[in-house]
Formats: sequence, structure tokens, C-alpha cells
Amino acid sequence: MQYAADVYHLRVEIETKECELPEDERLHIQPNLDRIGEAVAEFPASQLALTIVYHPRSRAYHARAKLNVPGQTIQTGAWHAYLDTAIQTCLDKVVRRVEDYKANPDREAIAQAEQRAALEGGVVQPIEPDLNKLNEAVERADYLAFRHEMLGQEEPVRMRVGRWIQQYPEVQAEVGRSFEIADLVEEVFLVAFEQYADRPTYLSVDEWLYGLIDPAVKSFWRNPDDRMAVSYAETLTRGEGSRTQ
Repeated sequence: MQYAADVYHLRVEIETKECELPEDERLHIQPNLDRIGEAVAEFPASQLALTIVYHPRSRAYHARAKLNVPGQTIQTGAWHAYLDTAIQTCLDKVVRRVEDYKANPDREAIAQAEQRAALEGGVVQPIEPDLNKLNEAVERADYLAFRHEMLGQEEPVRMRVGRWIQQYPEVQAEVGRSFEIADLVEEVFLVAFEQYADRPTYLSVDEWLYGLIDPAVKSFWRNPDDRMAVSYAETLTRGEGSRTQ
């Protein structure tokens, strides 16, 4: 079950396992979804994934929520013998987490999300980095400095990665489940950092990066060690961004 609440810039996906979500229950939880929408309405875009699992042995429902807001992923959940109570408690927690985040938001991430929203559907031109700064970062083995200098390339790479993985249905099917588009983007920049010394000088940085997308995506998909490296790299570049209870 998916739908978009355009007034709140919120996309919602609800998945059930070992149970069904009756129509009356969907109507019952709608006010809570509206509360979340109102809480995130000031952000350019947010995504909520709600998963409801019934565990026959314990005769209990587990509602899990994952909400992506600019610069952070909020995760929480609740268990209860009654379906509606598990869902309501879980969504109440989401609202509280959003309010906590709004008290200390990632303003840079919000600004980047606003830029993406404004350019959605258009062509985003890459911003060429300072080659001297890239060289210095690589010589110092300073990935954080390298990544910062590449910020002007991030959005074009993200858009190309999103289109590229359409060639690989098995990879695309796992986006939002096992990993995010952002993870694949980070893999591209990690590969770029490792191979920068061998970059053909006749190519612009953006042309070179685009050529790394296919091998980076394939390596990330096949190699669990690459996924661990991406997780560590994202911790460096974005800071710890999730809260769990």
C-alpha cells in the first residue's frame, strides 16, 4: 500500500507480513499519518515506511516505522497484542522523534533537499571541484576533505545512479529495504577516492564519475565488505543520523 500526501510532501508505504490491514484500520490510523504529515510539512520531502508483522507464536503485532527526513533516518517500533495499539503507539513515537529533530535540524541537509525538490525533473549541472584540493585530499588520504570538495557532483551522480539501477531489477528491488540510493552514491565516491590517482586527465571529473557508476553499483551489490565501507564513510561525511528505540 503506497500513497503520497502532496500537501505534506510526504510519501507513505505500508507493508504487512503474516497479517492484513483491514479497511477500517486504515481509516483509524489516518489521523496519525496526518499528524506525521503535519510534523514534516516544512521539509521539502519525507518518506515513511511502516511495516506491520504478526508473530503467531507470541500472538503479538510488531509495528516498525522508518521515516527519512533531510539528514536523518528516524526509526522506532512497538509491540502489542492488538493491531491498532501497536500501530498507534509506533506512530506516536514517530511524531515525538520528528519534534525532537525539528528542535535541532540538519539545516545543510534541508537546504540540499530543497535544491533537489526545486530541480526535480530537470537537469542538474555538476559543479567542477577544485582539482588542487582533490589532489591534496587524496595525498593526505583524507576522504572527508575529498568528499566535501565533491559536493557539487553529488546530486547529478544521485540522479544518474537512480536511472542506472533500472537496468538491474534485483538491485532496484532492494532500494528502500536493504539499502538506499544514497548508499550507492557513496560507493561511487569511495571508488573515486581509491582510483583518483589513475583518473584519465582528458576526462572532466563528472565524466569520469559517471564511468564509475556501473562498476561501483555491481561491487556494492556483490561485496558485503563494500557495504560496510559505505556505512563507515557515511558516518564520516554525514554524522550519526538515526535514532532507535
